[in-house]
Amino acid sequence: MTHRASMWIVAVALGAGLLTFAAVGLAGRGEQKKGGTLRISRGRDIDFIDPALAYNIDSWMLEFATCAKLYNYPDKPAPQGAIAIPEVATGFPKVSAHGKTQTIQLKRTFRFNNGQPVTAANFVAAFNRDANPKLNSPHRRSPASEHSVATRSRYGPRDRCSTSSTD
Repeated sequence: MTHRASMWIVAVALGAGLLTFAAVGLAGRGEQKKGGTLRISRGRDIDFIDPALAYNIDSWMLEFATCAKLYNYPDKPAPQGAIAIPEVATGFPKVSAHGKTQTIQLKRTFRFNNGQPVTAANFVAAFNRDANPKLNSPHRRSPASEHSVATRSRYGPRDRCSTSSTD
């Protein structure tokens, strides 16, 4: 077999593979499935699927895969993968002159699965829920540091620390 003939066969096989791949991809573009059951096989149970209560690493892995965060780690090898970058935030917090207030602006492009925009009020509600002593969240800040979280605008949560944090 000549070199030219073998190149032609490789090209035809590659073309047929690409057409098959495209056909399978187009066939899967139907209506998005709603509902269903997520089955996970783990050596131990997930303690909580509630981000405010999740404490073990198995729960955190599920959380990292499903929850939008203000800041996240990129899916890259070290050292880039070890440096937090803004996810829902537009950038890093702006710290006030007295150092007790941090203002974070949010990207306007993030949406919940129902199409509603993710706003500062959503993050404020989550922070305040974590801080509620009745919830007993493992992520609650220590009582020695008093914080309040509020919104200045739809896309700008504010974190005010009224005393020095010990943690």
